[in-house]
Amino acid sequence: MESGSFLLGLAAICGAGSAIPSLRRLPAALQLALLSGSVALFARALLVVDGRYAEVADTASRATSWPYRLAGLWGGPRSSMLMFTWCVALVTAVAVEHRQGGRTAAILRALIISALCTVTLLFANPFKVLDVPAVDGGGLTPILRHPAMLIHPPLLYVGLTLCIAAAINELTHVGRNNTVADTHGVADNNSVADNKAALAAWSILAFALALGSWWAYAELGWGGVWGWDPIENAGLLPWLLLTASVHLRRGGSPRAARILVVCAGWFALAGTVLTRSGAGQSVHAFADARQLGRALAAVLLVAAVGASLLLARHRGEPVRLETKSPIATTAAVLSGLAAIVVVVGTAAPLVADLFGRDAFSVEGFFFARLLLPIALAALVLVGLGSRPSRTRILVGGGSMISALVVGEALWPWWCALLLATSMLAATLIVPARSTAMMVAHAGFVLLLGGVAMSSTGTSATVGLRPGRDVVVQRHRVRFVRLEHRTDDPQRDRIVAVLELTGSGSPQFLRPSLDRWVGTSAPLAESATASPRWVDLQVVLRRVIRNTQTPDSAIVIDIHVRPLIRLVWWGAALMGLGALLAMVRRRRVTARIVK
Repeated sequence: MESGSFLLGLAAICGAGSAIPSLRRLPAALQLALLSGSVALFARALLVVDGRYAEVADTASRATSWPYRLAGLWGGPRSSMLMFTWCVALVTAVAVEHRQGGRTAAILRALIISALCTVTLLFANPFKVLDVPAVDGGGLTPILRHPAMLIHPPLLYVGLTLCIAAAINELTHVGRNNTVADTHGVADNNSVADNKAALAAWSILAFALALGSWWAYAELGWGGVWGWDPIENAGLLPWLLLTASVHLRRGGSPRAARILVVCAGWFALAGTVLTRSGAGQSVHAFADARQLGRALAAVLLVAAVGASLLLARHRGEPVRLETKSPIATTAAVLSGLAAIVVVVGTAAPLVADLFGRDAFSVEGFFFARLLLPIALAALVLVGLGSRPSRTRILVGGGSMISALVVGEALWPWWCALLLATSMLAATLIVPARSTAMMVAHAGFVLLLGGVAMSSTGTSATVGLRPGRDVVVQRHRVRFVRLEHRTDDPQRDRIVAVLELTGSGSPQFLRPSLDRWVGTSAPLAESATASPRWVDLQVVLRRVIRNTQTPDSAIVIDIHVRPLIRLVWWGAALMGLGALLAMVRRRRVTARIVK
């Protein structure tokens, strides 16, 4: 047996020691050490391109730089399972609160990690040895060779595993009454450690989702920021549930908030099933792996049953929505409704496939039509604030009336834009309860404003010959020439040189069709220019050779997206707001202790 597999097996076995009170901390540290050793061994195999392992042969290549070799840890179907398991062990070792949780937290953590280790070892072992070692590997899928993919997957893993850690904390402390003081005479404050883990998960997921959406926008060339496929939604769902939980805590419904955090942790595990089983039609999913999917689904089912039993055993205060802060409670309800829409749209194709129905995917208009009124209502709540003042009410009411009039006369997205502008003004002019809240809400408004404005753009597919041009929303694109580049030994490139005018000084765009070594179909690399707050993205779809003349025609997609950068700036502000809330909570807790 390979050393990495041996360490993985030991990590799965040592979780049983967590049930022994005197050895509670030893198995946790030992599990993490064994998993770290296994990950280190595979990372070394990727860096040196050890051709003995099938996973290394599939995801690493000597022709790529070392960061993209190391990215095979999260870029391969089997190695990513090992990486996720290690992230769960590492993050829960830091974020799970043992001081108050005691035996329950240790057992929950160890069982989850042991189950993931066992599934990885049996169904997704990255240390599987080839009969004949490979001389070199194929390298990462070309579409993943993008700087964002060096950061986005690990960041997403950390966010999802923080959801699991927060869920373990909530299950551990679910029987506690939030008004009871601990042994030091300090109010439990809805479990400060739990809130911190949930806020950290919420913040990191916001950054990770924004980075992933930027990668998809820049690399896939579809002209948008969100595709609504199952894998994207698997990361969005925990974020929406944590959003609802944060507002429920502020609204005075701690037990309902705890249940939502537990659900967020469960959906974080569910995303693992979706990604690695190949279920659902997604450009992000790994290849079909039904056995691995069934094993992970069994772990998911056991986790759901166990969480339900713990919640039922420790009933504590009843689950109800309080009206301590009606606006915060309403915001939580809206976040919950958005999560339901995403669940229905994501699960419908999976359920159909389970019952033998024809494969289908839910289109973006389903989500857009159902989420638009929720987004508009959320914008109004942001404008009103946690403590509605006369100014906020006047701004909010006037914006609603104006938005309805403009939306009926022009286009529904202009309704959202007007609301976003007004609510941003109300958020910044009238002080919120805290800086963290103001920053997060301002980011939310900017994000929705960016989505609204980018949706007013235009997409067009046109064919051009050299010297010809096309005008799209006052932007003139002229086809100059084709270039054939072979300077990179890993790919053969056909580059279309295009001149963009009509928006200040001329710019040149160079979209390409890249045929990578070992791939059968060329990959389209988009080119983007950003004149005057507008993104113009061009994707080269086809080159039409003319046998009569040396000239060739091209077919290109042109996407014009106004103010789309507000989406990523807004997401960054939302994540920053959550980080500020964590700092503020730590200071408040320190003052209470003193």
